Amino acid sequence: MDRSLLPHGPYPLYCAACSLARKRANRVRAVKKYLATHPGVRRKMLDRQAAKQRAARMEARRLNPPTDGRCVDCGEPTGRGQLAWYCADCKRLNTKLKERHHITAGEYKALAARQNGLCAICLGPPSSSRLAIDHCHTTGRIRGLLCTKCNLGLGSFRDRRDWLLRAAEYLA
Repeated sequence: MDRSLLPHGPYPLYCAACSLARKRANRVRAVKKYLATHPGVRRKMLDRQAAKQRAARMEARRLNPPTDGRCVDCGEPTGRGQLAWYCADCKRLNTKLKERHHITAGEYKALAARQNGLCAICLGPPSSSRLAIDHCHTTGRIRGLLCTKCNLGLGSFRDRRDWLLRAAEYLA
């Protein structure tokens, strides 16, 4: 017997709610199967979901600002009333760090505190006002904070370990 000819559709033995649930389950299974065979589509979908979640968090933060008028990162007065999240210095630093390295000033300060404010290579204090963020240029992963001289030295070797090893042998 052809079930499509029945008056209640292809699932005549179920109530409308159960029939709808079965259809949804079949659709979810089909989408999961498609995504399993198309990893690029899955990655884009997950990126979109992450962007939506990030936007929702930012909107929640915008709607619920701190009320004490102090910077969230450094605790200094913002100087712009009770609706501001950051002081001018932290806001400028946050913008720069987010654009270049996708981290906040708080994460930068936590990384500096973990290194006791010293360079990860020479263990010296920074020669300029801040330590530079050392990162892998292929993956973008942050390795640590370096003083200006060590950062320029690594940059000269273009993150090539074999060049660094030859330089170390040359100096020995």
